[in-house]
Amino acid sequence: MAKFNDGSENIRSNDLYLSAVLNDLIKYDACAECIYADMPRQGDISLGDLWKTNELFNDIELPQNAGCVMLNSNVGKTLFDESVRNAAHCVDIPIPFLINDKRLQQTRPQHLARQRLFFMLNRKHSLMKSIEYSLSWRFDVGITGFWRAQNYGGVLTYHALYKLILNLGLEPLMIEARYKVEPGMVPSSPKILKAKYPYYHVSRYHNSFEDETELNNRVSKFVVGSDQVWNRNLLSQMAIECYAFDFVDPSKKIISVSSSFGSNHLVGGTEEERERLVKLLQRFSHISVRENSGVKLCNSYGIDATRILDPVMLCDEKHYLEMISTSPARFQDNYIFYYTGDMQDLSIEKIAEEIGCGMIKIDRYLDRDTSDLSETPTVNIGTAENWVKCIHGSSFVVSDSFHATALAILFRKPFILFYGDMNLDSGLDRFVTLMETFGLNDRLFKNADDVRSEDLLKPIDYDRVHSILRKEQERSMGWIRKVLFE
Repeated sequence: MAKFNDGSENIRSNDLYLSAVLNDLIKYDACAECIYADMPRQGDISLGDLWKTNELFNDIELPQNAGCVMLNSNVGKTLFDESVRNAAHCVDIPIPFLINDKRLQQTRPQHLARQRLFFMLNRKHSLMKSIEYSLSWRFDVGITGFWRAQNYGGVLTYHALYKLILNLGLEPLMIEARYKVEPGMVPSSPKILKAKYPYYHVSRYHNSFEDETELNNRVSKFVVGSDQVWNRNLLSQMAIECYAFDFVDPSKKIISVSSSFGSNHLVGGTEEERERLVKLLQRFSHISVRENSGVKLCNSYGIDATRILDPVMLCDEKHYLEMISTSPARFQDNYIFYYTGDMQDLSIEKIAEEIGCGMIKIDRYLDRDTSDLSETPTVNIGTAENWVKCIHGSSFVVSDSFHATALAILFRKPFILFYGDMNLDSGLDRFVTLMETFGLNDRLFKNADDVRSEDLLKPIDYDRVHSILRKEQERSMGWIRKVLFE
């Protein structure tokens, strides 16, 4: 406590627990919504601390531990009169002073971070760390990328990454690319993901580069996740640079986890914009990519890179069973899960006949009218949880989706994967790398016309595949742990 010549005082405390008390961080629920706080009072006498006495009395110097007594009935007044005959100070206080200072309000809001405090405590963080992080809105890892994409695979890979960071005992913050909105607005969780991100793990929008630099004061490390976050043909230059952490201080650790360029070379934009991206990537502390071509591309610019699994494949089946348990969807027995952008490919009907089961068609374009695109009705699957459940319950998976195929491998489903008109310039290597990693090259086809009966009926040796999967998971998670904790 500091006292100044004019009589004023400045009290400061570094005690985190006291800060939590004074900021209503640990206020009990019943205190935040106290049904007895308002007038008339319930007891004969109410006791409490008296603060801000300097605003009431200029001629009396009251001690710091002065108390306040409210007399709510004649019985209370009688008791008080008998008790204070020898009191050093006993002065009247106007009721409006107590009312204006919110002492008699029924609702006294709790701190916005209170839920986060108890979330951290439930995860076995220390009390002091939980208080410090909650009061200061601090985080261990800031995650950016396609976490709000209207795409089942994109949503799932970031939800998986979020869960992985939590499971490593770290506190994540989901960060969106810069966007011109009203100050203070916060991005919503993806509409197609039933499991919403807690509000305390989602950063507000940032309107400018200068605004976004404030994250350096609250976030220890920054991670950009998987999918085509550095594909200029899909994104604006500003989004690309946000996903390359242009706003992050060079002293901070910057990491990519299974990120992708979507091509075997830098695509889109001007030469100057591509050079800008390379310079930003050269600032990264550690880079991992999803495709083998991504490693070569980084190396060509003098950047070390490691290929690791997409986060979707780093979560065990338990993670997906928990998601499935929240899905109310019901599907028929013995069906093909069919998910592709080409709903007019009638050759798929022949595949269903060969396999000998029904088919559930799901369109990858969520807002497209598919009523006249196929003889087989298309299902509006709704949420990512329903999508996962449909794959998990299927007898066979047919798709042109990286993540649908990744889940098929996790769930030990027979599958075929179409690449259509893709080439190495347009993202084919994400399929090639996935198939080569698990020795499943014979499951990759241009389209349904290339598929023979023996291709469909040939069993997949999933004992061998999952032996490789476990080794790849250990290697990938080992890399993630090392770069986050070293």
